[in-house]
Amino acid sequence: EDDAAKLKLIWGEDLLNFSPRINTNGMPTSIEVRNSQTYSGGSASPIVAKVEAGSVPPRLGRRSGPQYVLARFGANDVLSDDQKVTTLEEAKEIATAALRKQAIRFIEGQAETVGNPQLVSRTVIEMQRLGRQFSGKYYVTSTEHTINSSGYRTTFHVNRDGL
Repeated sequence: EDDAAKLKLIWGEDLLNFSPRINTNGMPTSIEVRNSQTYSGGSASPIVAKVEAGSVPPRLGRRSGPQYVLARFGANDVLSDDQKVTTLEEAKEIATAALRKQAIRFIEGQAETVGNPQLVSRTVIEMQRLGRQFSGKYYVTSTEHTINSSGYRTTFHVNRDGL
């Protein structure tokens, strides 16, 4: 996955507004994938893989949402036992992917900028001059380009997995 910023937006210049929300509700601090092998005639010993918040670094921030939640509110361990995995490596990959999927919801925001046709969904951008917590890279989830009497504007939604 390419995490390089495709575009930089600067508060007070081309970034007109930004409304971020930090989501900690339900954020897991670890995910354990567990599967009994008996369904395939294997051993009664389950395959178990657990990933912790500290072992999955954020891609777009300094401190991941799961790391923040662990330090601030304590552990929120999640057990995923409905996976049909056949190897420990597969179980670890599934647990890591599940933790990353939850972490990307940590910061969600809506913003508006002077119209920019380069600002498109499914890209990484960098937003600057938003303070220590919110300046940095974000993943763009959707964009809307409008032209009206106020001119050309782009409204977009972003997600980020860490502060």
